[in-house]
Amino acid sequence: MLLLIGMVIAAVLLVIWIFGVVGSWAASIVDFAENFVNTSDQVIVVAMITGAVSITGVVISSIVTKIVEYKCNVKSTYMISVKNHISNL
Repeated sequence: MLLLIGMVIAAVLLVIWIFGVVGSWAASIVDFAENFVNTSDQVIVVAMITGAVSITGVVISSIVTKIVEYKCNVKSTYMISVKNHISNL
């Protein structure tokens, strides 16, 4: 019981620490973006936003493609094993 309480406390502290790190990281990014927007030309800001959206889309598309490919491979492997099992009967 004491071990469970210790694990819960450790998990809570870990979550608090992660939120602290992510919060300070997000604040740094917001400060950088604010300074960048204030000191840069509007065309450069639009180009940077467009590039970031494009890169994000490519990354998300790649992740989804890999997930679908993995699921198809698993299903195909399963179907081949079932076919082999049936043919061996």
